[in-house]
Amino acid sequence: MMKKLYIGLLICFSTVVVEAQQYSSKVWHFGEILTKDSSIQRGKLYYSFDEEYVHLQSPVKQKVFHPKDIIEFRFTDSLTNRYRIVRTMHYQSSNGFDMPGFFEILLDSNVFLLKREYISSYVTTDGISGFATHREVEEFDYFYKDNEKLKFLNTRPKKIYIIFGTYAGQMKVYIKQNRLHTYSEKDLIQIMKYYNELLSI
Repeated sequence: MMKKLYIGLLICFSTVVVEAQQYSSKVWHFGEILTKDSSIQRGKLYYSFDEEYVHLQSPVKQKVFHPKDIIEFRFTDSLTNRYRIVRTMHYQSSNGFDMPGFFEILLDSNVFLLKREYISSYVTTDGISGFATHREVEEFDYFYKDNEKLKFLNTRPKKIYIIFGTYAGQMKVYIKQNRLHTYSEKDLIQIMKYYNELLSI
């Protein structure tokens, strides 16, 4: 489980306020699941990257699938109306084991750009009044995959150039000229598209 939990200043308090917000991983979407036996099952989907499952609800069945069961699932996001593809891909866990997991496909090319989402929880407390606020924030981790293993992508401006190797100089010029920001997902997709173009020359 890759869930991250961050707790701020935590002291005794008498009142807690929860800031509620809708997230894609907490609502149902219409979509389909492509299973390992190549069957397609359609219906309402509810997924979790943290728990590594996707729940299918259809008029004839309810079933929970895990990465080992499926090739990918596809759906139209109920909140953003964006069509999304989440694929089972293998990664190396912290203890060195090869594990299947869910990764959203942002760019399907020679070098894939992938994403995982998770909900972080923060608690902040007013030390004088004891008034506490619990806040949930949707955050993301990005990954890339070439001919080798799937790897974490550090999107910090000075760190991302490492993956470009001999193309680092050209990538720096391209990012600067187009005023792109590596913390923007839209810009990150454009950056990786251009990198794939350089690789194909």
